[in-house]
Amino acid sequence: MSMHLTIAFEGFGGKPFQELADDAARTQLVRRRGSGLPFSINTRLIDAATPARLAVSHVPRRSEGSAELRVWSGAGQLAVPARFEDVLHLLAKRPATTPAQASEACGIDETEMLQFWAFGFENGLLHNPAQ
Repeated sequence: MSMHLTIAFEGFGGKPFQELADDAARTQLVRRRGSGLPFSINTRLIDAATPARLAVSHVPRRSEGSAELRVWSGAGQLAVPARFEDVLHLLAKRPATTPAQASEACGIDETEMLQFWAFGFENGLLHNPAQ
């Protein structure tokens, strides 16, 4: 009997993703499979149990002292308030997260988290997890 483990690391020419120039960063993004429908059209359908996942593969770290993150949504760059940095990383790591779970994990009020969910679905930053 034998066991084998392979670990692969994606490199960006020796630089962290957040240090890449905008054009280089865009070429490295991988859109995850999924759809924002119906939440991207009607955000009133979003509630505390609405699952989501980050729609892109990389999240930049915020620059020291910056009030926002510049995040590529696949369609363009979005300005996301810095207080949601931990939420973005949580969404990137899990296959599905609800606003209630993100609120509890990151210490952000659930009402504010629901507004972030709506922003994310409307702007292509979040999508429904693949079934």
